[in-house]
Amino acid sequence: MKLDFLDEFDFFTGVPDSLLKPLCSYVMDRFGIGPKHVIAANEGNAVGLAAGCIPVVGYNVGANRKDRVKHLFTLLLTCEAIVGAVAFIIVEFFPGQLIGVFGAANESTYYTEFAIKAFRTYLCMVVLATVNKGTFIYLQSVGKALASTMISLIREVVFGVGFALLLPRFFGLNGVLYSMPVSDVLTFIIAALVIRKTYQELSE
Repeated sequence: MKLDFLDEFDFFTGVPDSLLKPLCSYVMDRFGIGPKHVIAANEGNAVGLAAGCIPVVGYNVGANRKDRVKHLFTLLLTCEAIVGAVAFIIVEFFPGQLIGVFGAANESTYYTEFAIKAFRTYLCMVVLATVNKGTFIYLQSVGKALASTMISLIREVVFGVGFALLLPRFFGLNGVLYSMPVSDVLTFIIAALVIRKTYQELSE
């Protein structure tokens, strides 16, 4: 892959992706991590926390140490909520600074106003989103693959796509922004029921 054209740019940001390994490797080698290359964070933080629990949880499930499995679940949900809370504070209280990272200083006031509104609305339930994501992955590690898959599909396909198509019919462009928090709240209600049942099973 020829990437010489990247020399024309002086700022890069994004979420690392294995499919873009050549590009990521080139940018890392050419610019390193600094003012001109910022690795963006997303729900990957939530995924990373949950994924890190998988081998530990799997070991304790095999050892029939339900007490440890339950403790890990509590610890994971707590950490996920903390990560979500930090993200919430950033997007709700510092959206202007966050947008500035992407060069919004040179954009029109309309762009900036909408970008701030989008951040604050679309991600207002990010705390629930991180807890949901952690729950999906944790359920896999305790052998509840079907429950994990169904909740994930409901969130990403039924709610995620469905509300993104439905709500704009009633709220216009704002409907797209509302689709994410609505999906996160409804998914959390389902996840909460599964979490409660899982705790009951681990307490037996």
